[in-house]
Amino acid sequence: MTKMALATRRYLAICFPWMPAERLNRTAPRPPDAPFAVRCRAWPGTKSPPETLLARLPLFSALDKATLARLAAVATRHEFKRGEQVFRHGEPLGGMYVVVYGQIRLLGAGPPGAQRLTGIAGPGHSIAEPLAFLDHTAVVTAEVASDALLLQIPKQALFDELER
Repeated sequence: MTKMALATRRYLAICFPWMPAERLNRTAPRPPDAPFAVRCRAWPGTKSPPETLLARLPLFSALDKATLARLAAVATRHEFKRGEQVFRHGEPLGGMYVVVYGQIRLLGAGPPGAQRLTGIAGPGHSIAEPLAFLDHTAVVTAEVASDALLLQIPKQALFDELER
């Protein structure tokens, strides 16, 4: 195996920690002309149970299986198409979101009638976790930049795990 191939696999493993190792070792990649979201949906693991998806994300990788199972039991899968909104500024949030694949734009209030990009969340990132703990409404609007799969974990489940 060439140095370039090894470097590419390491890069993919860092950027896509939820991607199974056997997918990284495939020699025939998806056609480059296929849209990114189509390639993502075809990857193994996107139809996996929430427990498996959570275990592959950096935020939850250190948790034991029992804790992951409890969180996965209450986690909800949400698939979004590009341009859809996950939540809007001022809406109450019932928990935190974890991005499995795709990108989410976080838009804050800008000049009157405009919005300002305040951040982008990609695979492995979480959205709105501080707001879930503070019981506060959304301070930004979350808009899907590319087709995405998010897991929503209710705030009560997070509080229950912290109490254990």
